[in-house]
Amino acid sequence: MREVLVLGLAAFGALAQAQDRQGCSDAVEQALRQVRPPTAALGELVAQHCKPWPPSADRMSAAVMAFKSAGHSADGESWDVVIALLDADTLRPLSKRWTHVDSDALTAIGEYSFKLDTAVWQLTPQLRALGLRFNSSAVGSRYADAYWGDELTLFVPAEGDLRPVMGVVTQARRLMDNNDWQEARLTLAMGLNGPAGWADIVVTNAEKNAGRPPQRWTYRYDGKTYGLSRKPAPFWSDYCCAVTW
Repeated sequence: MREVLVLGLAAFGALAQAQDRQGCSDAVEQALRQVRPPTAALGELVAQHCKPWPPSADRMSAAVMAFKSAGHSADGESWDVVIALLDADTLRPLSKRWTHVDSDALTAIGEYSFKLDTAVWQLTPQLRALGLRFNSSAVGSRYADAYWGDELTLFVPAEGDLRPVMGVVTQARRLMDNNDWQEARLTLAMGLNGPAGWADIVVTNAEKNAGRPPQRWTYRYDGKTYGLSRKPAPFWSDYCCAVTW
């Protein structure tokens, strides 16, 4: 009975450790450390998330990892962040992109700051985007006159790179002159094909607005990136993004 209990505790400990790694493994971490940019001196791993990436879940996996930079920014901490698609068998990075992030009053990276979004972002019949969501762990951001969070960036594979084609915050608020808050809670959905042949992305503000119908905006691909197809732009469109790629 004691042996069963010990084995059960060991299995529970192994499961907890696996959950703490957010689906990632030591092997994935080492594979990404090996392809760091020459200028990046990677320190401690502080955030991670890994998932199979449809539609080829048996062949490919997606990973995002943030490492403390060996040096510090002028105002505090800094991080090197990578998002990658890897061969599921060999863990060889097939497409990847790195960026550097410096901390400030509104921006910090914590254990759960990044989440992969593998929803069906089908931009063309042949091209599916990989989504990445970011939430700052900076405490000060929650008390600012303007707040935004749950940033969503969409990436497409391109010759070994992951090219960002769209960035938008999905939660935002700002303090107006009358001391009331203007808020937005946004949902995204795929729309019809635009002039460039890529599907539009429709953004809806789900926040209740005194009985008014939901507000909607269309993001349209212009050959390089997605942007709002009409003006005036809503207030939240200026807030993206704290992490630039």
